[in-house]
Amino acid sequence: MTQGTPRRRIAAMYEGFRNSVYKGPLPRDQATEVRRAFFAGAASLYAIMMKETDDGEEEPTTANLRTMAEIDAELREWGEGFDAEFMPTAGTA
Repeated sequence: MTQGTPRRRIAAMYEGFRNSVYKGPLPRDQATEVRRAFFAGAASLYAIMMKETDDGEEEPTTANLRTMAEIDAELREWGEGFDAEFMPTAGTA
């Protein structure tokens, strides 16, 4: 990556998600919808973070920390189910 080129973090996370859930090629319509849903989720999370955090504060406020802790808990709960279904560890090296 050259200086000044923005990192595409969400796109990279999508590729990891896509490759862990779908092992082969998808029909074009399905691939489009999966990507759209993934990015919609990312956009929703970003909107929550922007709307529910206090502006103008250099340090996180108690409300900011509570919002982030709630998001963290919700995503960890989802992630446990995701990992159990798509990231089996038994019998793999």
